[in-house]
Amino acid sequence: MQRNRLSLFLIIFCTFLGTAAQIFMKRGMTNGFFDWETLLGSGLLILAGIVFMFSLKWGKLSSLHPMLSLGFVWVTISAWIMGESITITRSLGITSVIIGSALLSWRAQ
Repeated sequence: MQRNRLSLFLIIFCTFLGTAAQIFMKRGMTNGFFDWETLLGSGLLILAGIVFMFSLKWGKLSSLHPMLSLGFVWVTISAWIMGESITITRSLGITSVIIGSALLSWRAQ
């Protein structure tokens, strides 16, 4: 049970790392490919991959992989904070991602 919690924590941490990576890469690419933000984002994305591999060590793929879709939620919220508009359609999509992730993870248990 303890290892399942650890793997769940790691996969959620992985989604936050992936979101931070995408934000840094988006900001960095406005200045060029070798901007420090682009390189930091690339490094965070590699770190997210490593964290994902460790989460798989202690958890079930069928439970953990659906949780990666939470990254869509974090990216959309971050984009909204940075001034992008969120439409009703996008909000409904995010809601369905959250419900779908919960159902798939619950069903896999």
